[in-house]
Amino acid sequence: MINPNDPLAAFVLALLDDDEGINEDAFEKLMDMLAKKGEADLLWFLDNNVDAADGRFFLPSKVVAKVVAA
Repeated sequence: MINPNDPLAAFVLALLDDDEGINEDAFEKLMDMLAKKGEADLLWFLDNNVDAADGRFFLPSKVVAKVVAA
């Protein structure tokens, strides 16, 4: 589980906790940046929890609520 108090994790959660999400290009760049920074836990979390619809990538509200409550 990721730490929602970590500034980078908090930023990513805020970015993807939106019904509109981010576009595919932005999501790919985000994942590339996290990989280059060595953020394995955050990459794993996103890979397993991000949903996509109509080319938009987002975290379901229930996933964000679970992380924040932990």
